[in-house]
Amino acid sequence: MGERPPFLALVRLRAPDGSPQVVPHAYRAARPLLAGVPGYTGCVLLRSVADRCRYLMVIHWTDEAAFAEWEAAHRRAGHPSPLRGFSDRADPRGHVERLAVTAAHGRMGTRA
Repeated sequence: MGERPPFLALVRLRAPDGSPQVVPHAYRAARPLLAGVPGYTGCVLLRSVADRCRYLMVIHWTDEAAFAEWEAAHRRAGHPSPLRGFSDRADPRGHVERLAVTAAHGRMGTRA
């Protein structure tokens, strides 16, 4: 699989109606909080084309154990993230989904 990590955390986010730009702003503010976290390898923020207020954040981890350790520490600290207020808790699947990478092809580009 090359550089792709074997574990992803998918976070569903929703911006307030009429203010889709607040989520990317909060994402940029939250990125430094993950820098240097053991097992964290990257993150991408995706916006729905059909619903400009709906976002998916895909966080790349070396493995599920690294994510679980970070998640537990994050929870103990009270979830100190600029993105916390934008969690889409209305989704019946929950706002966080754990995904194992089973196959990959190509490479996703990066953008600041």
